[in-house]
Amino acid sequence: MIRKRENIVARVIHDSYFLIDIKQNYLDDKARIYEVNEIGYYIWKQLDVVSDVDDIDDGKEHYPIIPQQTPEIMNNAVNLLQPGEEAIVPVSIWFNFDPITEADIEIVEGAPLGKYQIKHGILSKYKNFDIIITVNYYDMYQNEYSQKVKLSSNMYASITQEGKAKHLCDINLKEATVPVKTGKRKTNSR
Repeated sequence: MIRKRENIVARVIHDSYFLIDIKQNYLDDKARIYEVNEIGYYIWKQLDVVSDVDDIDDGKEHYPIIPQQTPEIMNNAVNLLQPGEEAIVPVSIWFNFDPITEADIEIVEGAPLGKYQIKHGILSKYKNFDIIITVNYYDMYQNEYSQKVKLSSNMYASITQEGKAKHLCDINLKEATVPVKTGKRKTNSR
């Protein structure tokens, strides 16, 4: 059973979501503020009406997840899907971020969300990106399809109350075009 602590409240500040401990002793103007993403905020709100995380309904259909393996194993798993079935196929993306050091962080007295911030220009070398990917695939009838999807990023950093920072990146994948039938797989006939 899961339930909210009465001393934790949720707030939305400038399109960011926070959980705040309102019973904490605010010595030296310090407070515990936890930033959560949209999913965390949604789960927090759902705890008003459910007592088990498994009972939380996001209103979406859930699909089986095909674990990341070799391309051949993943293709075989996708080919086992029945007509109309969908699945989630994980994609790994590796970023080579430089560490954020103490020299990259400055103290700002009186800042509303904490006294530490990353110095101007430190994150400027990490650009958000939009990549168009062409996906080619076959359906169960060996019809070939092509579709474009867009992979987008939002790069930022998070700083703790202790002044430690880490890189964060939100990744979104959306359809850029509808699937287009491009042909039929040729089979070897003997």
